[in-house]
Amino acid sequence: MKMAEWKCQDCGKVFKTEQDLLSHELEHVPRYECAVCGEEFKTKEEAYLHEVGKHGRPPATDPVPVKRPA
Repeated sequence: MKMAEWKCQDCGKVFKTEQDLLSHELEHVPRYECAVCGEEFKTKEEAYLHEVGKHGRPPATDPVPVKRPA
């Protein structure tokens, strides 16, 4: 008997349990946004590098955590 597989719709990675899939899916959720243009990023470092590279200067503040409704 084959066990059920749970597949991530974003990247195709397969998991043995639904809980493993749900935990993994959090990796695809942006957590920081650019303080200048609002573009969203998974990590604080990615947001910072974007602000320096795209906007040509270090940001005046740290990248802003994205607030999601509960």
